[in-house]
Amino acid sequence: MFMQVQRLIETVTSPRLVIDLPGSFVNHRVEILVLTLDDHQPVSSGKKRTPPPQFAGRVRELGDVMSSVPPSDDANRPVPGLHDNPLAYWPIYPQFLRDRFTRAFTAGLHDPHARIRESEWRATLMQLRDAILYCGQCGAENFYDGESLRANGGQPGACWSCRQPLTLPFRLRLGREVIMLNHDTQLYPHHLDPQRLYDLSQLLAAVQQHPQNPNLWGLKNLSAVKWAMTMADGTIHDVEPGRSVGLAVGVRVNFGPVEGEIRI
Repeated sequence: MFMQVQRLIETVTSPRLVIDLPGSFVNHRVEILVLTLDDHQPVSSGKKRTPPPQFAGRVRELGDVMSSVPPSDDANRPVPGLHDNPLAYWPIYPQFLRDRFTRAFTAGLHDPHARIRESEWRATLMQLRDAILYCGQCGAENFYDGESLRANGGQPGACWSCRQPLTLPFRLRLGREVIMLNHDTQLYPHHLDPQRLYDLSQLLAAVQQHPQNPNLWGLKNLSAVKWAMTMADGTIHDVEPGRSVGLAVGVRVNFGPVEGEIRI
């Protein structure tokens, strides 16, 4: 498929606009996108945003310019009716992800030492993946947010989709990491071996329902090594490959390289 692109900037003085296209466009289907580059009607009462200092004198302003400003400055806040997507989606994500984006597009633009490294983005996105939980009412994906949970006295808040209160599933604490144990959670070398970060090549464990009792759930050992399970009363049991650890509060599992604890 061959595509030609021609960018034209015209000043529109009436609802009708006539433009001249290159001859190579003749007898071809074309798609025309119209974007406004300026806005003479202010969309908010906030102060006018300005380009970042390093661009001063090097750009021509055609209206309100998006600038990276500190979070304490409301000059760069999304405008209702114009930036509805950021306003709708920003609160859905956990605080740790919002902090990364805030740092990347404020201090990280000006201070090389404040930039988010690739390794930080990878770790953050894996953390986000493990933070997914499902609304028990509508099934929508939500995110576990430890900071919000602590700030709200242990209450997880409401589902962004149906606004019904969320119920947290069992979760597995592995060092500083927290993994939601949903009905479809799977664990990989990334989770159970600190030497194999971001390795999702081999399935080592999965949450599964008890075949005889649908009310019981467990974490099945799909690896080739034996685990050691310590119950809340201190008794220890081996978990051979193919066997499961019942999901219960206070159960600790030694996976070999790491040890985790089941919480709720």
